Amino acid sequence: MADNSQQILDEVVSQQRSDIAPTMSEQDFFEIFCSSQILKDFDLSYDEIESGIVDGEHDGGIDAVYSFVNGELVYEDFDTTPFKKDVVIEMHIIQSKTSGGFSEVPIDRMISLTRNLLRLDADYNQLTQYNSQVKEKIDCFRTVLRRLASRFPTLKLSYYYASRKADAHIHQNLEIKAQELKSTAESLFDGADVSVNFLGARKLLELARRRPKTTYEIRLNKSLRVRPGTHDARAMRRIRTMAAAA
Repeated sequence: MADNSQQILDEVVSQQRSDIAPTMSEQDFFEIFCSSQILKDFDLSYDEIESGIVDGEHDGGIDAVYSFVNGELVYEDFDTTPFKKDVVIEMHIIQSKTSGGFSEVPIDRMISLTRNLLRLDADYNQLTQYNSQVKEKIDCFRTVLRRLASRFPTLKLSYYYASRKADAHIHQNLEIKAQELKSTAESLFDGADVSVNFLGARKLLELARRRPKTTYEIRLNKSLRVRPGTHDARAMRRIRTMAAAA
């Protein structure tokens, strides 16, 4: 017997849509919802989440693409000069469906897109089957990877297939397809950490319930001595309080 996860998820998504974007279609908002839950730890704004949506004609079977360097969202003309060591480059590719369960077709499309667009020598002008938004977002990943190549960055590629109606069961054929997708990405980027994730109603609810991980990093150029009662002392107390509450 199926549990109530899908019904509860529907209520959560419906209420958030009513509060945030009541005029947006159900499918379009579900894409926003899935991306925001998957990327919760990056603390992105609504506009930043929306900027990664590539859904539309000739989207290659994906709905959203986001790249990060050491946790910072990559955009066009992203400045890579501050990153000197311990560089981590990530790309998250997301497919979100409001109807039906998991099927092999979206995975096949992700495999094809990976083979075509993630090759560093690919000529995007020749790949007319993909829209400009998809190519632009994936090219951001290729660009920062080239610019930071001499830093020998750690690479993480994460694929997500989210379905509102899917349960926790993943058919063996889908597992085989997921392994093919993983192997395809690994063959292009030796040593990369590649994952393929299936998110049904239960897992999406788990993500929605989870609080984001928050890290406060304080960098000081020199040792500070602050006197009690001064503005600097009060500021330092606020910082310590915020860090302790995290």
